[in-house]
Amino acid sequence: MNHLLQIEQDFLTSSAVTSEINFASIFTAQANADNAQKAKFDKSIKLAEMVAKASAWYDKSETKAMLESNGIEWDNKETFFSRVFGWQKSFAYKMVKAGNIKVDQGEVVTAFKRHCTAQENAGEGSNRSIAGLLKFAKGDTETASRPKALATLSIAKDGLNGEKGFSIRINKDGTMDMNGEVIHRLVEDEIMNVFSKLHQIANR
Repeated sequence: MNHLLQIEQDFLTSSAVTSEINFASIFTAQANADNAQKAKFDKSIKLAEMVAKASAWYDKSETKAMLESNGIEWDNKETFFSRVFGWQKSFAYKMVKAGNIKVDQGEVVTAFKRHCTAQENAGEGSNRSIAGLLKFAKGDTETASRPKALATLSIAKDGLNGEKGFSIRINKDGTMDMNGEVIHRLVEDEIMNVFSKLHQIANR
């Protein structure tokens, strides 16, 4: 909801609207879904780290001897992954690669999470997953193409908007992006007058 202008927030939380649609509940569910995605990735990368350790354990000669002495025929890594985890070869090796990145290049995982957060904050969505991490580690940070801007306006911190910064962007496809909050009514009125006209032009 932070990306909305104050007049938009006031409108969506007005009794006339909430009697039909409870947007507050939708925003809460949206935030919960985003947090769940982040928690899922954190759990997946923790699992990947443990799987990488298990994979290294399987490769030990001592482990092979233990398997043989116990009459267990896990003659290759694929069989090990399939029997123990129920995974196919391709997924198992992705988990091992991700786990090794976490152990040997922890800074890459941190950078990936920051990259995903930046994408999400920009409204672009992100591939916060093991597959996404592996692509990122290879240097593939391609994101969905962003619409071209028709006009933008930025107000620096400690400027016309007081202590808070603010930026607004009208895209050529008619969409609008906003960061920050307008805290001065006069500034808000002027911005909305100008950008309402630009928004109309974009939608012609």
